[in-house]
Amino acid sequence: MLRYKTDIKKSDIAGLGLFAGEDIPKGSVIALWCPDVDHGTKTLEEYLDNRIHKADDRVFQMTCCRWLDDLFVYGYEVREDGYINHSFDPSMLYYLGICFARKEIKKGDELTINHEYILTDNDPWSFVDSKTGKKVDGMTSEQYYRDAAQKLWEVFKG
Repeated sequence: MLRYKTDIKKSDIAGLGLFAGEDIPKGSVIALWCPDVDHGTKTLEEYLDNRIHKADDRVFQMTCCRWLDDLFVYGYEVREDGYINHSFDPSMLYYLGICFARKEIKKGDELTINHEYILTDNDPWSFVDSKTGKKVDGMTSEQYYRDAAQKLWEVFKG
């Protein structure tokens, strides 16, 4: 669920991307993934099975992401949030299903997250970052919590 106006258009990062349709203040909640409202959940085992054996399931592949520990959320249809591209210097911070603005975002800026936070470690859907050439893979839950909590603190410490 997105809380701001957005546009899907061609991205310089990869394919199509999601762009801010209005200015967004730093610290704002931009997106929210809520499994009780419009998503299902998968265990780590189910997530990995779907990533590997149902690679042609476009909706699952575009919507599934880590939510909490070894639970992953996914959508039943591709919505705007399925077009959020990766960046190692993202405009948003993904933390437990919530995307916060890491900085002031201007209308027309691409909305990005670090996909390392939404994948699991040794994820079959790891990929190479188009800007740096560095592999984008997930991390353990413990590492994710530590890193994301530190970055969330940086957003709000003033």
